[in-house]
Amino acid sequence: MAGAADLDRGGPARPRAVRGSGAILDLFPGTGFLTVHTAEGCLRATRDFPSNATQEVDDILARLFQANPEVTGVTFPGTATRPAHTATPDDPFWSAQGKTGAAITAALEAGTVTPGQAIEQFKYLYAADAAATAASEAAQDQAGPLGQP
Repeated sequence: MAGAADLDRGGPARPRAVRGSGAILDLFPGTGFLTVHTAEGCLRATRDFPSNATQEVDDILARLFQANPEVTGVTFPGTATRPAHTATPDDPFWSAQGKTGAAITAALEAGTVTPGQAIEQFKYLYAADAAATAASEAAQDQAGPLGQP
């Protein structure tokens, strides 16, 4: 279901302009957002995810590995913004940054880092991920179709 949509330039939400976007996003689960163009500017309609959705996926992975020792990995396919990642019993996170992100969150909850320090650590973590994705895409582009030079 589509979530709130705001003018890209910071204006108020225009719900009528994005009324059908939720149904479109539901039909195309691989699409993360839509940009709706209006006479007043562009609105971005995004998918609503519960704030704890990624934690819930990580919890499910941990339970899956614990209950099924024969399972050695679960691969999440790459996207345009994230390389593929395989969760393992030793690294039961859907994201390659999951283990590091969990450590940052734990340090914040324990009071060993300030909220500002945690934000900076997350920014650094995701900037490194973006660089890795760009490098991976560049290598794929150079390989040509089906990995052929």
